[in-house]
Amino acid sequence: MNIELICTSSLGKGHADISLAVREANLEHVCRVLDKLKRKYHAKDLLVDRNCAMITVHGSMLSSTPGVAGKVFAQLSERKINIEMISASISALNIVVKKEKVMDAIGAIRTEFGI
Repeated sequence: MNIELICTSSLGKGHADISLAVREANLEHVCRVLDKLKRKYHAKDLLVDRNCAMITVHGSMLSSTPGVAGKVFAQLSERKINIEMISASISALNIVVKKEKVMDAIGAIRTEFGI
């Protein structure tokens, strides 16, 4: 089972949200595993949004070039594309958007960086 992206957020008082991005081909298996974990640990909810797509901006200079994420976010904002989930590392910026907006988002990013 491959998990493409994991994001967490603390809600305080011992509560947290854990968000995952997985390939559609793995979704049913991942949901079965997560449902077992939900019952075992008495988690409140297991929500699945099948209408998302992940875009990765990758580059070795990403960590040493200020403003890359800001430029991407500004381009998406101008096109009224909401970011559902984000994660950044030294060499990658992962952005999850609604499927119907993914091609517009990719076009905006390519335009911004001239690719």
